[in-house]
Amino acid sequence: MTTLVPGGNAPVATGQLRVDISYTPIPGADLDISAFALTNTGKVRGDGDMCFYGQTSILSGAVQLTASSAGRAEFTVDLSRVDPAVEKVALTATIYENKATFDKSRSSISLEKTSAGFGEIKVNLNWNQGGTGLLGGLLGKRNAIDLDLGCLFEMQDGYKGAVQALGKRFGDLRGEPYIQLMGDDRTGSVAGGEWLHINGQHWSEVKRILVFAFIYDGAPNWKATDGVVTIFVPGQPEIEVRMNEEGGRHGMCAIALLENVNGAVKVSRRVDFHPGHEEMDRAYGWGMRWKAGSK
Repeated sequence: MTTLVPGGNAPVATGQLRVDISYTPIPGADLDISAFALTNTGKVRGDGDMCFYGQTSILSGAVQLTASSAGRAEFTVDLSRVDPAVEKVALTATIYENKATFDKSRSSISLEKTSAGFGEIKVNLNWNQGGTGLLGGLLGKRNAIDLDLGCLFEMQDGYKGAVQALGKRFGDLRGEPYIQLMGDDRTGSVAGGEWLHINGQHWSEVKRILVFAFIYDGAPNWKATDGVVTIFVPGQPEIEVRMNEEGGRHGMCAIALLENVNGAVKVSRRVDFHPGHEEMDRAYGWGMRWKAGSK
């Protein structure tokens, strides 16, 4: 057996070959290993020249995908049976999705710090206020929902607080708590949604952050909001949390918990509902005192 490393080459027999491709799976990414029968133009002639998970045999069986699993793919190539018009068979790996989607079956992921650090961690809330069309137009503001993004934080030195539009506590990216809310989308119509930035260069000073969404105005109807929270960490797969569960009449949703575990960022899906800030605080043991506020 001949083993090739990236960039390597070696002569092969002109008969039947077995090609075994091994790789380290990338967290949050799916890889497709495929084979392409290329002519002298460097291109395929059509779909019949592409061997992949959806078409495991091409050229009358001359090229076959015989095994495929996480971290491994196996092909057989019979060069004696390949069409004369085919100049070479190219084996490729394609990352077609680089995102970790959280649901009840997958509730946490740990992001290890690289030599460049975590950089600026960004949390995005995108949602739809609902009530569109004729019925929404008739209901007008009575059917509108104002959904806010925010977080509770706890620093390593014991300093605790909240970053949110309520009370105009927008935070500070360069000083404690190194977290800042970048805007307030009151209608769900802003294309980019709401953004919460975390200065990852100071992650060592953070103990934990609880990201939440709060219905400030309007009747709670979480499924109708189509709310999606996406967490972006430079050099890491995107983390997506869909708020697709029924929260009853509770207007507060704890979405994700970010914890500093030996310097890594451990992200855990929550998506649990509470009557308000104080009840959520109590559930997660923040121990802060609360009073009514406004935007």
